[in-house]
Amino acid sequence: MRFLEELFTYLEPNHHYLPQNIAFDEFKSSNFSQSEISIIVMDITTHRSLDIVRSRQSTYFRSCFLQYDRQAKTRYAVQSVTVNLYSP
Repeated sequence: MRFLEELFTYLEPNHHYLPQNIAFDEFKSSNFSQSEISIIVMDITTHRSLDIVRSRQSTYFRSCFLQYDRQAKTRYAVQSVTVNLYSP
């Protein structure tokens, strides 16, 4: 149980920090979201997942990033964003 609690705190999103370089990638999430496609947000440098956005719709995406602190200017710390483009 202690191991699972530590794992949960490790995987819990930290809304007080965003790295300089982040990446977005879509994945099939089945019943996790309405559109069955979610987006994982990752730190490119450490390859650590930062958050999972439940849907690729702009409302979900915007609400996810509005959770990060504006006072700490974490949203303004991001310098590059890498996105995996899927043509269809």
